[in-house]
Amino acid sequence: MKLDANNVTEYYEKVPEGRKEAMLEIRELIIENAQDVTEAFKNKLPFYDIDDKPFIALASQKHHISFYLAEPDLVEKYKSELGKVGVAKSCIRIKKYEQLNKDTLISLIKEAYKRRVTN
Repeated sequence: MKLDANNVTEYYEKVPEGRKEAMLEIRELIIENAQDVTEAFKNKLPFYDIDDKPFIALASQKHHISFYLAEPDLVEKYKSELGKVGVAKSCIRIKKYEQLNKDTLISLIKEAYKRRVTN
């Protein structure tokens, strides 16, 4: 599902109700647990960058939320603990936010962030 938006705020405003709250909560988890991220709007999606390099991106798809992490090995590492979600190489597909293990997502964000800032 492509949303016709020109910036991050507009993007989140256009996300369908029900999914919007989940995406905004995930956004807060990213900002709270990766303190130096910069929110940007690239390729019509919200991106969370570290030192101008892509770190995380979020997308509202037709049937799920996509959480893209630029550390595919960590997605694989936490795959079994994330809850009832779909997982691809660097993408977590969240159909029902309440089925996502938020504590595991926080651990994933923190470990990826620590890796990024120490390299």
